[in-house]
Amino acid sequence: MAVIGPLPYYRWHWQDYRANRTVQRMSYIERGLYRELLDECWAEGFIVDDIKAMAEICACPVDVMASAWQALSKCFTPAGENILVNPRMDRERTEKDQERATRAIVGKTGGLAKARNLLASASQNLASANQVLSMSQGVASNCHIEEKRREEKEKEKDTVPAAPEQRESPLPRKKRPGKTLGDYSPEFESASAIWKRLFNETFPIRDSLPVNKVFASSSWGSKSAGWEVWKGLRGQSVNGIGHVEDKDILEVINGFASAKLQRAKDGIELNLPLFETMLNKPRLKDALVEVVKARKALLEVPK
Repeated sequence: MAVIGPLPYYRWHWQDYRANRTVQRMSYIERGLYRELLDECWAEGFIVDDIKAMAEICACPVDVMASAWQALSKCFTPAGENILVNPRMDRERTEKDQERATRAIVGKTGGLAKARNLLASASQNLASANQVLSMSQGVASNCHIEEKRREEKEKEKDTVPAAPEQRESPLPRKKRPGKTLGDYSPEFESASAIWKRLFNETFPIRDSLPVNKVFASSSWGSKSAGWEVWKGLRGQSVNGIGHVEDKDILEVINGFASAKLQRAKDGIELNLPLFETMLNKPRLKDALVEVVKARKALLEVPK
């Protein structure tokens, strides 16, 4: 299966373009930059919300793009973190090209979220190492104190004879059953942390949401229940194309979390489901099908 590429052309409604009030107010430089950015949107599915990157696309100085962006920004809307699209162009896409553009946006937002997760994981590991070091120092200090006590008792035995003590042997302690850290895959741990952090990042806007929405979002559900759902998704065969992997599920959750966070930042009412509920949603399973298809397509590209 070959990778789907963009069509080499798209429909241009010149009457709508010339009648648009926003375009009429643009200078000839702004109109030229606008056409370059539209071509980039069609080919890549989106443009990055970064003045320097857009200047490189249009091969113009950064200060020229910064000045023109005051007018051009009205023609693009956010579709994810640092991702912009042109709504009219998206309506002109065919069904297959819309699918290609959507996969490009999901892949971009997933990559950004993955980088943030790696940074957070490194910070957490450093904190854990410092905690273990502090505990080991405390244990060493306790051992030194205990050794001093034994030496003092030995001295007392040498000076004053004492009756032999008879102590009952303590019963062996029973190990409490429970999960260990190794029971969960690293991808599952990352996905659970992403969903918790998503609530924490949207928490400051709670005053603008209905009370029932806030309390429904304040819990991410049972971790063990989510793990059972995760194991059910992992390893499933997708229409004979391939099998779902841990990294596939994590990639989709990254994309979902980024999209929901952007909606919250845009002031759109947000209701986060429980973690295990979110894993059962049909949208997640449909997205998994697309991710597995895309991975299969990349593997089959001739080298």
